[in-house]
Amino acid sequence: MDELEACQIAVGTYDDLPEMRWLEERLNAAIFDCRVVAQARAELKPDRRQSAILDVVPTALSNAQAIFHLLKLGYLPAAHALCRPLFEATGISNLLMDDDKWVSFWAEGWPQNGRPSLAKLISHISGENPQELDAIRALANEFHLAIHVTQTAAEVNASASPDGAEVHWFGPIPTAKERVANIACAAALCAVVLASNAKQAFLNNAST
Repeated sequence: MDELEACQIAVGTYDDLPEMRWLEERLNAAIFDCRVVAQARAELKPDRRQSAILDVVPTALSNAQAIFHLLKLGYLPAAHALCRPLFEATGISNLLMDDDKWVSFWAEGWPQNGRPSLAKLISHISGENPQELDAIRALANEFHLAIHVTQTAAEVNASASPDGAEVHWFGPIPTAKERVANIACAAALCAVVLASNAKQAFLNNAST
């Protein structure tokens, strides 16, 4: 199978997965919520918490949208790698909403010495769906496979071709539905949490 054939197979392969539809729905809802937040922001001067949330949420939601489109095209290693900053931002947004000390820490420039670890940030991501939380933990445990260039990473990113042979894809990976489902679930939860925190910060007008 050549690269063109792989691209043709990958594009649209994952569109019918319920997790992909779920991610799309949650992204659309998050974007709508953030438009409401933008209207509220125009009517007031952001306080420190609101300013911090504005620093975090828009870029994170942009990453979530990029993940969705990469998954649709079958570019799984890139989508997986983008999960790291998405999880980090989601955990930070929760800390900013939960504890004033992190708002002050953000205002100080989020110094590297004293930042919470990625594991701690992920522990602050919560949701009602256990599948989403399990997906986040599983993907976080394998970030080194998506980010670093190693033989193990190459083996993980290899996938069976439709004719059964193992292939190191040069582009889209058309045969990894379980991995796509996990990434989509995780990104969906992050989109919900990010939009919820933005709404809470602005529509409840929490002052710090």
